[in-house]
Amino acid sequence: MESVTLSLPEAYDLALEVLSANGFSADHAAAIARNVTAG
Repeated sequence: MESVTLSLPEAYDLALEVLSANGFSADHAAAIARNVTAG
């Protein structure tokens, strides 16, 4: 397996994209993405 390093903004964008693509509303996806990348 290959490791990939993401910056916090990249991780936020990825989380937002994946959550939105899987049916989360924009507000809910953004809230989760913020928590995931809170550092």
